[in-house]
Amino acid sequence: MWWSAYCWARRILAASLLVACAAPPPPPPPPPPVVPKRQAVQDFNDVRSASRSVALALAGQLDPKGALRVVQLGPVVSADSGEMVRSGSDMQTLIMLDLQGFLPGHYIKKLDPKDTDSAWVISGVFRYAKPTSASEEGWFKVELSASDPTGRVMPVVPGRINPRQFDPTPSRFFQESAIYFVDAHTRQRSEFAMLDGGTVDMERRKRFLLVEAGLDAAVSAYEDAKYTESERLFEDVAKLSSGNMTALFGYYQSLLAQKRFKDAELALAAVIDAGIKEGSLSFRIFFRVGSAEFRDDLPIARQYPAWLSVIAKRLAATDKCLKVEGHTSKTGSADYNEALSLRRAKRIADLITDGTTSAFRKRLSTAGVGFRKNIVGSGSDDAADAVDRRVEFLLQKCGA
Repeated sequence: MWWSAYCWARRILAASLLVACAAPPPPPPPPPPVVPKRQAVQDFNDVRSASRSVALALAGQLDPKGALRVVQLGPVVSADSGEMVRSGSDMQTLIMLDLQGFLPGHYIKKLDPKDTDSAWVISGVFRYAKPTSASEEGWFKVELSASDPTGRVMPVVPGRINPRQFDPTPSRFFQESAIYFVDAHTRQRSEFAMLDGGTVDMERRKRFLLVEAGLDAAVSAYEDAKYTESERLFEDVAKLSSGNMTALFGYYQSLLAQKRFKDAELALAAVIDAGIKEGSLSFRIFFRVGSAEFRDDLPIARQYPAWLSVIAKRLAATDKCLKVEGHTSKTGSADYNEALSLRRAKRIADLITDGTTSAFRKRLSTAGVGFRKNIVGSGSDDAADAVDRRVEFLLQKCGA
């Protein structure tokens, strides 16, 4: 009897030891992150109220009850021209200040290439939203998007700002630039800022943010008249992002500001070559009102001869055909503007072909499209639609 009881006790003890040594059951999977719903578009009378509302919406997405987080904010840039403007810079500053108030346990700062990998990043663009009817007025639409260090993207936070209270005047660097910076990075900036939920490839995010932070720092150095520093920073971005027009032209401008004219001419050639590879160059050439003559009251006009000379040399060395296309802003009749834009295109073509071979002149044509290809189309004839008053150099295979 006692032996039977002993055996049963041994069996019970062995079973309990097996249970004790068995691996514990796996914990339940964490619940999926709660992604806020897309914000409805709101209308604002001024930049200040828009910035506060956008910051409040972003703060909700960044979870103020979470652990300490680094939050970096990029510039709010024109999606049409790639330019940084006064109201865009104001929005960057105001949103940062508001986020610091809404998220006191977080570290809020501008883009920093040293730690974008571990930070939440907010990117933003603005564009002119054309009216849908004659009785409406246009708005400036802003769109901002936040992404976390894993590449998870929050829904876009949109808003519209009264155009009379939004200052689209470009900052000094862009006012002194010869071209509009519509390139692969500009297009990627718009795409990145308007990602509406989901995830983004981590390597792609890292490279984009390194370029964006580098450009922001380089432009700031240039506008602080630190031209040696801006030269180095623009050069660094150009190495990181081949063909980046802002970096290439910023490098040229920095050399020009240091009066290193021979180096600047070589740098300008690199800009033209990048445009040739892209297939298009969009130059800011300011004409007198209703005329095909250049304005001579602007410092930038003194660079026109150098630009056109280098353009002619680089284009003549290719086997491509070139169309010089003139554009105007949307004021006045269509017929008047098409005729005016053609006169301006022919003026530029004459200057480019002056002194070149007849073979090159045969590869060149002109067109005036008036305001049919407006990018902004506000017809405000100010900094808002300056990109509409441009001359484009379009390259294509001859006979195409």
